[in-house]
Amino acid sequence: MIQRKCQYNSQYLFIQSNVCGKKGKSCIDQGLVVDVGNEKKRCGRKKKVVDVSKLRDIPVSSRATIADVAKHLGVSKGKIQRMKKQGVIKRVSNTIKPYLTEKNKKDRLRWCLSMIDPRSAPHDPMFKGLFDYVLIDEKWYYITRKTLRYYKGADEGQLARTCKNKNYIPKIQILTVLGRPRFD
Repeated sequence: MIQRKCQYNSQYLFIQSNVCGKKGKSCIDQGLVVDVGNEKKRCGRKKKVVDVSKLRDIPVSSRATIADVAKHLGVSKGKIQRMKKQGVIKRVSNTIKPYLTEKNKKDRLRWCLSMIDPRSAPHDPMFKGLFDYVLIDEKWYYITRKTLRYYKGADEGQLARTCKNKNYIPKIQILTVLGRPRFD
């Protein structure tokens, strides 16, 4: 039996404990501090090594969810969650950026400036009343998503997704028209 000095609520208590084994008894005989910690460092099942480089070979459309990534890498969803927490893989969002030329930018600015009422321009610029205009609204459904979310390895680069114009992406259109009723 050995006595150990422990602090508990600002009081010192002496606790007796059994020290088993040759190492503990030899330390007591020599007057050294006894290490009662567990000597076994690696216990439990071995960690499953996952080759993250395989993630690059999987198409981006097939790694949108944790379940997809787990299925393609042959591991559980929990393992993918732990790898994500450790920073081995990341979830990223990738948005298509419009590629506007200088001519496109100037045309847009020119159209916006044409909608300002010239009588109010010098002091308090206001937009024209749109009573004589017909508003056309269109809803586009793209075949590819505008924002793509997928998982990637920590050393893998971000996809560069650009296009000249969103009109080049295959899509379906729904068109609505709104205008002020006219009674002639």
